[in-house]
Amino acid sequence: MHLRTIIPALALLCSSTAMAQPSLPVLQSECLWWTVNGTKPLSPYDSLVYSHSGSRNSFAVPPIGGCMGMWLDLPNGNVYGLDPSGIYLYDSCQGYTWSTAQTWNKSFRYEQDINSNGQVIQYLRKTYDVVSGTWINNIKEVYSYNADGTLDLKNTFVYNTAGSSWVPNWHISYRYAPGKLYAGRTREQWNTSGSTWIFQGADSLTYDGNGRRIRYVSRDPGGQLYRVEYTFGTGAAALSDTVYANTVLDRYETYSYNGDGTMQACSTFIYMGSGNWKPTERTTYTYTTTGKLLNYVIGTWNASTSTYTPKEQMNYTYNSTDQITSFNNNTFWRKFYYGAATGHAANVPDANGMKLFPVPAVAYVNLEAELGAQQDISIMITDMTGRCVKQFKENAAGHYKKFIPLMELPAGTYTITLTGKATSSQQFSVVH
Repeated sequence: MHLRTIIPALALLCSSTAMAQPSLPVLQSECLWWTVNGTKPLSPYDSLVYSHSGSRNSFAVPPIGGCMGMWLDLPNGNVYGLDPSGIYLYDSCQGYTWSTAQTWNKSFRYEQDINSNGQVIQYLRKTYDVVSGTWINNIKEVYSYNADGTLDLKNTFVYNTAGSSWVPNWHISYRYAPGKLYAGRTREQWNTSGSTWIFQGADSLTYDGNGRRIRYVSRDPGGQLYRVEYTFGTGAAALSDTVYANTVLDRYETYSYNGDGTMQACSTFIYMGSGNWKPTERTTYTYTTTGKLLNYVIGTWNASTSTYTPKEQMNYTYNSTDQITSFNNNTFWRKFYYGAATGHAANVPDANGMKLFPVPAVAYVNLEAELGAQQDISIMITDMTGRCVKQFKENAAGHYKKFIPLMELPAGTYTITLTGKATSSQQFSVVH
């Protein structure tokens, strides 16, 4: 991925407004796949539910070398817990996928250990085994930090089920220039047969005396992969860059900016040889009144009309505190839901020992009931007109738990009724 493609994310993460502490942590995100023409959601795809310790609700990940380091291998950066203020230090994130039977099924789980400095020191990924009904270890990442808070090392392990142990997989070390500027990383992969680390690649960045990035170089085991040279005017923002693939001219990009410093457009030209350049793409950016990215449009060059034809648009929406509430293109639509995370305040148990939490519900609700003996039960959710909007029938016993997604329901008041040997009903509200 070329650096140009991550500019929108960097703009969100690195602006002065963006780095303010969030008012509420993300509780859940969901993804919907769209129809081919992008006119309506085709079906749900996944749903991620986050849990947070109350004492860490407002923590954002400390910068690890400034903006240029933030897109690399941030702890939990591979999970949609993203907000303009940073990446949330959630304790766990449980993922559900939508099945052909139109039910949410447990799929994966992320767990994190966080030290007293608010730094992720271990990330654990598990997958759900339907046969055993248990979570199986999959991948573990261990992080260490320098005294100034910058990321030092990241070690990745894979779980060897045969030996029930963790096996080394990746070793990544990070480097910084004065001022905590990200200067590069080196990636090595473990060779089990030789019990050695094998070089897989390295990145390096060079800065001028003003702290501006003037060169980016990426190498693979075979040598240099590509090099990017940046050109500046009198300001802090790059005006253009030239990309070399294995020392050969590859492409040239120019940048333009708005008066407030936000990026206005990026145009790409491919080198045709003999000093000739051919335009290929142009990406334009628009922003909200508070400086948040509203959308970007990628257009491809049409030689016959000498114009750019739009081929993709990514749109962003925000809440009143400038937290991302959704982003979408013509392929998918991901939503985010926020709320207080100081613990789940459950309702008082009734005759069935039924409890609902969290209430009011944002995007989901958990139902728990003490059923005792094995019995057929039905669960029905009705709106204020008495219309059934969700219904489940199961055979269950003991301490019964049910995760119920509510993303598709309009905000309002609903009643949930559990019927088994006894009947219980509770009213609750849904807020989006």
